[in-house]
Amino acid sequence: MIRLPFCLSRFTLMLTCLSGLLGLSGCGDLPRPFMGHPGQTAMKLAAPPPARLAVPTPGNALLDDDSSKLFATSIAHALDDHTVPAVAGPVKKGDWWLGITATTQGNTVVPHYEVFDPMGKSHGKADGQSMPASVWAAGDRPMLKQEALTSADKISDLLNDVDAAMKQSDPNSLFNRPARVAVLDGIGAPGDGNMALSMQMKLALPKIGITIASDESAQTAPADFTVQPRVRTAPGANGSERIEIQWIVTDGSGQESGRTIQINEIPPGTLDLHWGDVAYVASTEAAGGIKQVIQNATGLNRAKAAAGKTADKPAGTASSTALSTPPDALQKAPVSPRSPLP
Repeated sequence: MIRLPFCLSRFTLMLTCLSGLLGLSGCGDLPRPFMGHPGQTAMKLAAPPPARLAVPTPGNALLDDDSSKLFATSIAHALDDHTVPAVAGPVKKGDWWLGITATTQGNTVVPHYEVFDPMGKSHGKADGQSMPASVWAAGDRPMLKQEALTSADKISDLLNDVDAAMKQSDPNSLFNRPARVAVLDGIGAPGDGNMALSMQMKLALPKIGITIASDESAQTAPADFTVQPRVRTAPGANGSERIEIQWIVTDGSGQESGRTIQINEIPPGTLDLHWGDVAYVASTEAAGGIKQVIQNATGLNRAKAAAGKTADKPAGTASSTALSTPPDALQKAPVSPRSPLP
């Protein structure tokens, strides 16, 4: 999980500068919100095509029986590390499966991989590393395991492309329709924060193409994802109050897809009653991170890339944005980068 400190957004900057309570000196260089690299959880293959991928012992890989079994097992284990549900063994009804062959090219051998659906239709091919024919024929165990590790990356990418293509062709997939998101009331916020954050997020998400699932529609069309803000407070530096908002995104099965974290320090009691514009700005800034988490979880970014389009910048399971505070609070307590609350 990536946890980054708050930074003032341009919107926040505009509010504070127009208020007349902060001089231009307070509007300096600012880091960009949602900065950082994607976390591993957000980048996992959300829904690979097969319920499981069978990796049968190859019969045409230029290996003896024992080496062929070892190679199939090594491939399956390596794919497991890429969150692909691979199993070494015979193909069963309903299985997608990986065909493994090898051909000689002069004094070298090149392994080949092909993904098949349960009907036997090929969905893509990938080649492994070229290696000396004598080493391959000997069934060198370290060599076979290394080839499995190296080729697992290519096979996983191949499955991702298959997954993306299937999403494109499915009219009901999130590639072809906006995600339906239920926004729950917050937890742990002082004052009216729990309701204010939820209400403002319900207004912010439709502006960026996400459909809000109403209580009535949820009876016939359940939400694809649920978003809930969770707020924690703690004593901050120099007598300030530290506030953290975690926007947690869960999928339809209740599994967490990712989260966007916001942190700031404010004068004690600033948000004990009304959140007002703070809820508006916090929700508006967090909405983009939530959308990116959803796109990663559904494989939408990958689907766009496979379609030949420029993929959106991936988001981590946790991004960082700014929490706006009232201008007078900002004047008293500038943003101080810190790590999330324990």
